[in-house]
Amino acid sequence: MRNYDQAHAARLTAAEIGVHWRGNVSRFERPHARLHLVARIVSTLPGSSGAQASHPRTLLDLGCGPAALRRLLPADIAYYGADLTAEALPPGRESDRFAVADLNADADPFPGRTFDVLVVSGMFEYVRDPRAFLTLVRRKTRPGGHLVLTYLNRWHHRELRARLLHRAPTYPDPHINFISIAEAARGIKASGFVIESYAMLSAGQRVLPVVPGTLHFPLNVLARTFVFVCRRL
Repeated sequence: MRNYDQAHAARLTAAEIGVHWRGNVSRFERPHARLHLVARIVSTLPGSSGAQASHPRTLLDLGCGPAALRRLLPADIAYYGADLTAEALPPGRESDRFAVADLNADADPFPGRTFDVLVVSGMFEYVRDPRAFLTLVRRKTRPGGHLVLTYLNRWHHRELRARLLHRAPTYPDPHINFISIAEAARGIKASGFVIESYAMLSAGQRVLPVVPGTLHFPLNVLARTFVFVCRRL
C-alpha cells in the first residue's frame, strides 16, 4: 500500500484524491471501532426540541463512504450522506439521501437543509481549509444541534518519535492538514460550537478513559484519535 506524507498529499487535486478513494472503498465497508464509538455517542445525544424521540431525528455524515455508520444507528434516525465521488457512496442508495460534493470547494450537499447531528468521522484530515469547512458544518447544523468530529492526534507517541528522528510521518491515505488537537479544538470553538465532551481511541482501536476538563498530555501521547462532541450555539 502506498503511503503519503504531507507535502505529497497537499499537491493532490480533488480528482487524484477521488481516484485514491475509488480504489479503497472496500476498506470501509465494515464498521470499525471508530464508527462504533461515534454511533454510541450519537445514540446518547438528546432529540431535537419538541421531538418525541430520545435521540436525534436527522443526521448528515460528511465523508460517509459506503455508509457503514448507517447500519449502527437507530432505525428511526433519518441518515443522509455526502462524499467526494459517486463511487465511494453505497450502491442502490436513495438519490434524495446521498450527494456527491467536494467539501473543499465549499459545496453544500443539501442546500437549504439543516440537521440535528453532523458527523465528520475520519474526514477532517482531508480538509484544506479547516476554518471554511467548519463554517459550512455550522451552517448545516441546526441551532442546538450537535457535531461529532474525529481527528488523528498529531502528537501521538509514534508521530513524536518520527519527528525526533527527523522523518516525515506517512499515512496510507492522503491527509492534507496536520494541525494539532489543540488547534482543532480552537477552530471548533471559533466556528460557533461548544465542546461538550471528547473521547479517545488508542492505536489499537481501544477506547481510552475520558478525563474531564482540558486535554491532558499523558493521554495525548497515547490517544491515536480524538472524538469531539460539540453543540452548536
